[in-house]
Amino acid sequence: METFGHILKHNISTSAYDELVDILQHPQFCINDIVTNIRRFRKWRQRLPLISIRSRYVKISTKKTPSTTCTIKPIYYLSVSDIIWYVLNNHSLFNKMYFGPALEGESPQFGQETIVIKQVLYQIGDYVYYNEITGKKFRRILVIILENNIEKLKIQRVLTFDELPESFHITIRQQQSHDGALWLLDRDEYNAIILLEPQAIIQKITVGQNNNSANKYIIEILYKHNNHWKFRSALLDYKHPSEYTAIPNHNNSLPVYKFFLDLYYDDFGTYRNVYHSLEICQLEKGKVFEINGVRCLIIASLGQVTADLPQGNDLAYIKRHGAIKGCRSCQATKEKLTSADLNIPLIARYHHITDELYNRMETIITATDQRKFATEYGLRNKKSILDLLKREKHLQTPQDVYHLTAGKIQRLLHITVNLLSNDGKKAFVTAWKSFEYPKDVVCN
Repeated sequence: METFGHILKHNISTSAYDELVDILQHPQFCINDIVTNIRRFRKWRQRLPLISIRSRYVKISTKKTPSTTCTIKPIYYLSVSDIIWYVLNNHSLFNKMYFGPALEGESPQFGQETIVIKQVLYQIGDYVYYNEITGKKFRRILVIILENNIEKLKIQRVLTFDELPESFHITIRQQQSHDGALWLLDRDEYNAIILLEPQAIIQKITVGQNNNSANKYIIEILYKHNNHWKFRSALLDYKHPSEYTAIPNHNNSLPVYKFFLDLYYDDFGTYRNVYHSLEICQLEKGKVFEINGVRCLIIASLGQVTADLPQGNDLAYIKRHGAIKGCRSCQATKEKLTSADLNIPLIARYHHITDELYNRMETIITATDQRKFATEYGLRNKKSILDLLKREKHLQTPQDVYHLTAGKIQRLLHITVNLLSNDGKKAFVTAWKSFEYPKDVVCN
């Protein structure tokens, strides 16, 4: 871990210098091209196709601010729409971009969302029957992909009572099966997801979440924990993106280009991120651009959000990592976060469940009871500024591995150094310097 931390730190700190050296050593570099006169530089800058900087006025809270603070201040930001327009109208970039069906994406906002099989329209997320050697099987379409220029379906296995492990063949489940119950095989299990030729599909079926909504319904999910088969509720699973993201119908005659927008979130860019989220709201629904003289439909949605530990938890409604339940990925208490026996699928945080808990908390009348409820589930009392967007807040705000690792390295070094005597600390510093600067590097 120490080596990893050092190498990563070294790479980050020297990358800018390396890029400068590459420029200076480039055969086309000419020292006369360097602009030393600031007035001349400003004239050159005016001729460049730079993106306009937009501004808005925002209200400033008077709480915890000096009495001289203005109540309204301007903020400046770059428009996401402007960036997309400039990229697509740049021929050298556009000619290297690909928006075809080979792109794999479960969300209809990113990948191909429909396919026609035997004159029937199927969508990702649909449940289907298909033919297998052993008979007719249930499956769910996860994504449409292109393999060797042939469209194929990536599907997830749906099990009937007869396909369950024999140890689970009990009377109650047999009766549930007669009532239309089906079981989903967790996608992380072996052979849970397979590729299928579209022609093997027989027909589409309606599958609900309970026996009141459809003749067939998913009741539980079969998965393994500590090498033993277990069941968990069908609610304890990440929803397929087709269930919470839908693209409005548009004029199909227009070329469609889809983007996913990764966002780096920090406290210093709060207002900028507010306006980015408002702008992406419009782009999620589709926005018509004129690209190289042709009207096109642009759909851009939030991809992955990179954030440090505290800010990442804020985006997922979760208390900071020092809380009793301060993990934005699961509900483990801080004493059990390092336990190897955690049943993660059972205690994971799921977007729809977090939303339900937050709605329940809002109905609680007294502030004391609200705090107790928030502590019990590790919830914050305020929603994220990105909640206007269609997203799976826990999957799309992953843990920041670098900061997690760097924090542990810092703690390890601190504990190690404090255990050393004064002579040991001097020896450690000497060894560290030789590690920081290898022998073949000349230091002045």
